[in-house]
Amino acid sequence: MPYHQQQRGFSLLEVLVVLLIIGLMVSMASLNLGPNRARDLGNISRNLLQQMRLAREEAILLDRQFGWLLEEVEPTEDDTLTDGSTRYRYRWLRYEEAQQQWRELRGQSGYSSRQFLPGISADLTIEGIDYELSLDKASVVDYSYERRLDESTDEQAEELLVPQLMFLSSGEVTAFSLSLSLLNSLRLPVRISANIDGTLLLEDNEE
Repeated sequence: MPYHQQQRGFSLLEVLVVLLIIGLMVSMASLNLGPNRARDLGNISRNLLQQMRLAREEAILLDRQFGWLLEEVEPTEDDTLTDGSTRYRYRWLRYEEAQQQWRELRGQSGYSSRQFLPGISADLTIEGIDYELSLDKASVVDYSYERRLDESTDEQAEELLVPQLMFLSSGEVTAFSLSLSLLNSLRLPVRISANIDGTLLLEDNEE
């Protein structure tokens, strides 16, 4: 009797993940088309929304927990020469069961630490409460990450990261609202939000 090897097709969820990654690559390429700040804000927001949707789908598909961390960045001399505004960046994390801690995702398709362009302000609300970011050391320890000393070598170990937003394998997402706006601009802010059931929405009245 001839043997026919059974081939497994792709699930709908796997196809959606691939499409999200392709969409991310296209939107990231569009960020390099020119210095139009109003357009860039829309592109950055849509790209971030796609990353968040990808994180939710992969969390369900891979049965893993993903996290998102927003941080203030120390202004550089170039920033001071332009508008002197606060700079922001975000990082993607994944919870590692073996180490029982969050680790930053590096070199993963669709995920990358990004720094917002100068002049973009970020306001985060979590479960209806305004979230305050600060470069002050005490605030960083309380809200973003901690650092620990290796007792045997007395050397600083890698930072312990704690995300503000979590995308769980159950499909649940931290209820949040993220408002991105341009300083000294008439452009209306863009808002990304999520309900606890995982519904992610983007509001951009300039579209």
